[in-house]
Amino acid sequence: MRYVGAAAVARWIEISPASVSIYRNRYAETDHPCPEPDVIVQIEAGREVPGWLPEREEEWREWARTRVGPGVGGGRPPKTPAGKGKAATTA
Repeated sequence: MRYVGAAAVARWIEISPASVSIYRNRYAETDHPCPEPDVIVQIEAGREVPGWLPEREEEWREWARTRVGPGVGGGRPPKTPAGKGKAATTA
């Protein structure tokens, strides 16, 4: 049986491989968690690597299409250009 790792998932949804791990953690306790891995491979020093079946590509693409967009719920406010006063707020 063959599985794909974070690099393939990243290509499917056009993000970096590191972002797959970030998203898995960020969305884990939400109403919209990432698709769960089909396998966890334990490698050196107890490190675990998730894997997904290749046929789950569309599931990941759907998850990415319906996730809450970047910047929602906080993050660093935009910098104010010099001499322009307080930083602008976003809705």
